[in-house]
Amino acid sequence: MPLNFYWRNSLTQTIYMQSEINAAGLITELQYFSTFSTNLLNMPVKIWMAETNQTNLTNGWIPAGEMELVFDGVIDFPTGVHTITIALDDHFVYTGSANLVIMANRPMDTQFHSFSDQFYYTVTPNYPNRSLAVNSDSVEYNPYQPPTTGNLSNWLPNTGLNIIAVGMGSLMGHVHDESNNPMVGTTLTVVDTPFQTQTDNQGYYFFPYVFEGAQTVTATHFGYYDSFAENVNIVES
Repeated sequence: MPLNFYWRNSLTQTIYMQSEINAAGLITELQYFSTFSTNLLNMPVKIWMAETNQTNLTNGWIPAGEMELVFDGVIDFPTGVHTITIALDDHFVYTGSANLVIMANRPMDTQFHSFSDQFYYTVTPNYPNRSLAVNSDSVEYNPYQPPTTGNLSNWLPNTGLNIIAVGMGSLMGHVHDESNNPMVGTTLTVVDTPFQTQTDNQGYYFFPYVFEGAQTVTATHFGYYDSFAENVNIVES
């Protein structure tokens, strides 16, 4: 956990409790703590994140299609004891209102490595069945259609989260048409940021976290050729 290099292909998933994180904001980096006997460079890794009300994975995997792909690239895992810092491709907005679930995938490789290439972890008996793992040299696991089985455990990979919680505010609003009818499913984007959301069935939208200062928000809707843009000023809250 969270990545198994003794096998050619691995898929793991872990739930982190809201009370353990005790923060909210923009997750920009993920850290794992490794102790490897092999010098593994440029290893392909994929990571997904999501918020969930589940406290365990007894009922099986949360598919990647219900999560956000936050990293898809290569990572170095050098020999010895190290802190592996993964700068996320797409920052994840963690509202702090639910638990956090992370899925990690070592895509099918042509070779396996030492059993001694491992990560530090903690056993958490107060939160049973919080992790799932499968490994194979022949089966290529599809994170979007995960297997029906997996090894449940109380293991929690020792994990660090870099969360930006200061210098941010929130933004909410309402989108309507020329007749003042609510527009459902309009996509709102804060320009040059990872923040995007859609209006609900009443036409309202909410960004729990946006960087403070001057921002531009665009609205696009299927069937409308032009998008709408508005400048806003976000105040830290």
